Amino acid sequence: MKAARVVTGVIVLLLAASRPALAVPYTCPESNYDVDLAVVYGNGMFTSLQQAESQRDYLRPLVAQRLGHDPHAITFDIAYNDDGDTLSELWEVAKQREVMSVSHFLRVLNSLLPAPDWWAEATKKVATEIDLLAFVADADLDANVQTYRDHHRKGRKIVVIAYSQGNLYANAAHRRLFATALPAQGEHAFGIGGMATPAAEVAGWMPARCAAVGCYATFAEDVVVNAVRAVRGSTLPANLIGSALGLHADADLLWHGLLESYLHFEPSRERVLSHVEAFVDELGELEWTIHDSMITVSLEWDSDADLDLHVFENDGAEHVYYAHPAGAAGYLDADDEDGHGPENYRADCGYVTGDSYEFAVGYFSGAGPTTARLRVQVGDFTRTFVRVLPAAEGRASHTDPTPLAFLEVADLGDENYEFAMFGAE
Repeated sequence: MKAARVVTGVIVLLLAASRPALAVPYTCPESNYDVDLAVVYGNGMFTSLQQAESQRDYLRPLVAQRLGHDPHAITFDIAYNDDGDTLSELWEVAKQREVMSVSHFLRVLNSLLPAPDWWAEATKKVATEIDLLAFVADADLDANVQTYRDHHRKGRKIVVIAYSQGNLYANAAHRRLFATALPAQGEHAFGIGGMATPAAEVAGWMPARCAAVGCYATFAEDVVVNAVRAVRGSTLPANLIGSALGLHADADLLWHGLLESYLHFEPSRERVLSHVEAFVDELGELEWTIHDSMITVSLEWDSDADLDLHVFENDGAEHVYYAHPAGAAGYLDADDEDGHGPENYRADCGYVTGDSYEFAVGYFSGAGPTTARLRVQVGDFTRTFVRVLPAAEGRASHTDPTPLAFLEVADLGDENYEFAMFGAE
């Protein structure tokens, strides 16, 4: 276990322009973030390392909320695989068509533009040419296995969230790790939950809750997985019907996107999160650390309206809200859509940097005025900011929420800080 760390800081709170600043000493609570659970994300095709890190960070608060714990009290990691050759092959098809610029190709690849008619066929061809057994000697697989071994050496139980091609790597890693090992030597501390899987199995043991439909989620409409299944009939069958869920503004025409499909729709998202929860429930007792946050912000309101807490971290570089719940410093724990809150943002020692933080509220939907109450706690000092919001603003509330409070953080070095908190005019 990692040694507890004590950080001493000074909080400077500007209560009003005409009053002197009040300095309050602050000591971060002793905490132990090196707990015995690692949640590892295995990425899919066409994913850069930066995108994989962003997807892992998107999953972090969702998983932590489902497990009922601070995401910083769980080790989140990546088992990365690179499919540069596959991506290059698809680009060659696009060039042969002579209809795509590089920017157009990248926009279609990331579902920012509609895919042309030939795109699905090209993607099918690429998918069917994947050698599902070719990863055994792959350098990425070696690195993945090392990642898992490092977590096991540190005493961590592992749950892998594998997406698309990541399922093949997770299964291969399991074979490598446990081919000669007995379950008592670690297999029952390693679980895999899959999404959009082109594999024939989910390797390893499965919790009882997975017995009915398996520890994976695959849409019947998933074009990429269907292409693999057409060539390799052993591919796991679909167990979700996406078309019954309807389309949305950022629809993935291939029904294969992680954020656009599998984590967008509640039934598939809940299926994935329930798999993680089921593994954790059967992994044995975990040593969780519960502690107060360095900064805690809570939003409540007095009607059945849908309000959203927005936090702009690091001089506005990071916008944390329900669609991007994990920032560099903190995370949002919930999105309350039917009133009255709370929605909470928490940031901890070791993550907060010397920058400005803005706390705002967006009035997305509802009838008539509603009163928002924002409670900001820094250490042991708390202030509440109240604002009457006259009417719902729809999507405009996401891009231009109403500021209620600001926090200026100065890093004095040697893990000492000064904070200045004040309300918006």
